[in-house]
Amino acid sequence: MASATLRIIPSSPHGGGGTIVKMPGRTITASQRRVFDSVFGTARISQPTPLATPATGFTPSGQVFGVLPPSRSVSSLVSNHVDDQVRWDRSWHIVTRHLHLPVFPENRGVLEPLQPERESLGNPFFHALEDILYPQACVPLARQTEDIIAWHTSQVRQHFLQQVLPIILRLRNQPDPGALLLRGIKILETAHRQYLHGLSFIKEQIDTSAPETSQPVIAKFRRDLHAIISNSAIDPLSGALKKILKWHVSMILGLPSKDEPNNHHIAAESQESEKARREMLGLVESLNNVGLTGERFQVIFAEIMNDSMTEYVHRGCKGFWLVYFPICIFRRLWHNQNC
Repeated sequence: MASATLRIIPSSPHGGGGTIVKMPGRTITASQRRVFDSVFGTARISQPTPLATPATGFTPSGQVFGVLPPSRSVSSLVSNHVDDQVRWDRSWHIVTRHLHLPVFPENRGVLEPLQPERESLGNPFFHALEDILYPQACVPLARQTEDIIAWHTSQVRQHFLQQVLPIILRLRNQPDPGALLLRGIKILETAHRQYLHGLSFIKEQIDTSAPETSQPVIAKFRRDLHAIISNSAIDPLSGALKKILKWHVSMILGLPSKDEPNNHHIAAESQESEKARREMLGLVESLNNVGLTGERFQVIFAEIMNDSMTEYVHRGCKGFWLVYFPICIFRRLWHNQNC
C-alpha cells in the first residue's frame, strides 16, 4: 500500500458537521475527523474578530488597550470639580492675602490707619470672600475648603504671642505701676483694633448675605481672643495690677495708708475717694474690654477685697451689727454713700 501525505484543512467558521479532511485519493467524513482529532488534537487557529465588535479606532497613547474612553458626562463632571476647586483656591488666596496681619508696631499712632484700608479692597475681594464663606452654594464641587474664621483666629493667636506679648513682657522693667498698667492696656487696645478690623470685613459680608447672623461668630471670636490674652498677658501685669487695685479700694473705703501706721480710723467720704471710685470703675472697664478680667483677675480682685474688708471691719466697724458690715462696704465702693 502506497503511503499518503495527510493535509489538514480547517473547518469554515460558519460551517457545520459536513466539514471534511481531504487526503490524496480518500475523503474523511466528519465522524472520521473526530477520531482523527482525538488522536492528533484540534488545529488551534485564531478566529476572526466578530462582526459585533465596535470599531474604536487606534488606542490613544497612555490608554489601556480594550478600555473604552470615558463618556462626555464623566469628563464634564470631572471638569466641574476642577473648576470649582480652582475657583475656591484662588478666592482663598485673595482673601487671606488681604487679611494677613501686618507687623505690630511698638508705638502706633492713634490716628494711623489700620491695614488693610477699605479703599484698597475692590469687588474681587468681596466676591472671593463670598466663595470662602459659602462654598456649598458658590463652589459646591470643591472638595478641599477651610473655615476663614478659624484661620483668622489662628493667625491672631500666633500674631499676639509672637509680636504683641514680647512688648508687654518688656514693660516689667517700668518702675511706676500706674504707667506700666496704662501702657499695657494701650498696647492691648491697639492689638484689639487691628484684630477686629480684619474681622469686620468678614462680619460685613456675612450680614450682607444673611442679615443679622454675624453676632454668634463675633461673640465666639471675642471669647477666643480674650482667652488668649487672659492666659498670657495677665502675668507680666499682675504685680502692677495688684498695687493699683489695692490703692483704689483702700482710698474708696477710707483705709489709712501704710505711711500712717498709727492711724486707726476710717476716713470719711471725700472728693478724693469719689475720684478713686470713678477711676477704679474705669480701670475695670478698660481691663474687661481688652480681655484682662478673666479668672486670674477675679482671684486677684477677690483677695484684695477680702483683705480690705477685713481691715475695714477691724478698724471702723467695731460695735456695729454684723450684717451691716458688707452693706456699708458695698455702698462706699459702688454707690458713693456714707455708712
